[in-house]
Formats: sequence, C-alpha cells, structure tokens
Amino acid sequence: MTVSRFDPKTMICREDDSACADLRRTRDEFYAQTSEYTSFHKVTHKPEIWGSIVRRIEQMLADGRETCRVMEFGAGTTGFPAFVDASVRERVHFTAQDVTPQNEEYLRGVSDDVVVGDVRDTSGPFDVIFSTFVWEHVTDPRATLGALLERLAPGGSIFLACPRYDTFGYTPATAKHYSLADRMRLAFWLRSARAGARRRGEASFLIHNDPAMLHTKWFRDADAVHWVAREDLRLALPEGYTLEDVEYGAKGGGVRGWIFRTFLLLFVEVRAPGGEGSASA
Repeated sequence: MTVSRFDPKTMICREDDSACADLRRTRDEFYAQTSEYTSFHKVTHKPEIWGSIVRRIEQMLADGRETCRVMEFGAGTTGFPAFVDASVRERVHFTAQDVTPQNEEYLRGVSDDVVVGDVRDTSGPFDVIFSTFVWEHVTDPRATLGALLERLAPGGSIFLACPRYDTFGYTPATAKHYSLADRMRLAFWLRSARAGARRRGEASFLIHNDPAMLHTKWFRDADAVHWVAREDLRLALPEGYTLEDVEYGAKGGGVRGWIFRTFLLLFVEVRAPGGEGSASA
C-alpha cells in the first residue's frame, strides 16, 4: 500500500474499493495478533460519555419498557456494565460486540451476550446502541451504519463518540508519517472533496488506505482510518431519523479542552422514528 508520489486521491478510498478490502484484512490481522494495542490493556472508563447513554436508558425504562436492550459495538474491555447503577443494570440486557476474540473471556464475565465478529452477526433489535472511540476505526462506515439502523428498535438511539476530522487544517493521526507540507496539501484536498460531496448532497465516508500503522511503530489512533465527518452521518441517514449533538460530560482543560470539545470531538445521538424525548435535552 505504499505510494511513490504524494497524491491524496491514491491515499483515500471508499469502502467498496479493493484497497479498502485489503486494508480491512490487514487491520483485522493486527487486532487479532497485537500486544501493543493500549485499549486492550485495562478496563475502559468513560463517564463523560456514558452518562448521557445511561440517562437515555433510564428514560426508556421510565416510559414503560420492562427491559432495555443495549449493545456496545467495538466493546473492547468496556467498563460500561459496572458503570450502570445496579437498579438499572438488572433491567438492561447488555450485548457486547467486538471483532477480536482477545477480550472475549473478559466480556463474557460482564455481559449478558457476547458477539465476536461483525456487527452483522448480531441479531437485535436493540433499544440503545453505542460505541466509544470506535467509529473512527471502522473501514466500512456506510455498511456498518446501515446494519446498526436495521437492528435499532423503533424510537431507539445510536450514540457515537469519536474524533472528528472535518475541521480544516486538522489532519488525522494516521497521516503523521507524512511531512508537514504533505499534510497541508492533504488538508486542502480534503476540504475540496468534502465541499463537493456537500454540494452533491451525498456522504463521502473517506477511508485512509495508507495509514501510519503500516509504516511506523504503534501509537494511539495510528489505525483511525475512517476520517470522520459529522456531515457524512447527516447525509447518510434515511428519512425520519434525526441526528443531535450530545453534551460531552467532561469540562476544563483550558483552551485546549475547549478546542477539543468544540472542533475535534463528535458525540451524537441518532434517533429512530417512533419515540419521544432526547438524552441531550
């Protein structure tokens, strides 16, 4: 997948391209074999994100659901089941999905069901589906979004929390192995490509097929190959579905923290038709 000349058009692909299929196989092999991936080293704890998800679950239970069916995709070593209050947890059927078997033993100890494989291997329907810093690693976001929507119950919610790479001048971590000049060229190309997609009214869902994980020692987000844009989600949703920003629970961090929350973080709720209210209200 190496390139001899810096040409953004050869480095960015769509999920149905053969280059993306090759990347998907390479990534899955890496996840199955790696001991460097820090997300597998300890139980994750994301209260600044999970708080809004729990409030949505509590709302559903208060509205008359006897059980709330919840799935986390890309669960890793999630700490979500322990984060939920015990009185709520006993009314939640929690399914953990992940593409790698590395965490299966742990997940079976904290979940009601575990699916090791593709999201399409899950059955549903689910009232709440969520992921925490996973969406940017998906190599087939359009197909994955479609599969998630198919498994969402009427009035259900999908929560996605991840970096966003649609702020001009901000190039993703997977491009760190390029020179500064090349990254700036890439930023201008991205701006133009996304503007064209908006004019056409279509989602772009750009995938980087030459990520840093193939060239350098492992570092965080070296595999974040899906260059997430909020507009892609809005344009890809079927009629009747809504997209709302959700407040990120963590505050502080000074100017850098404000920049992160305002420009570099995507935290949204996709709501299926058939329900009332919002977790962000």
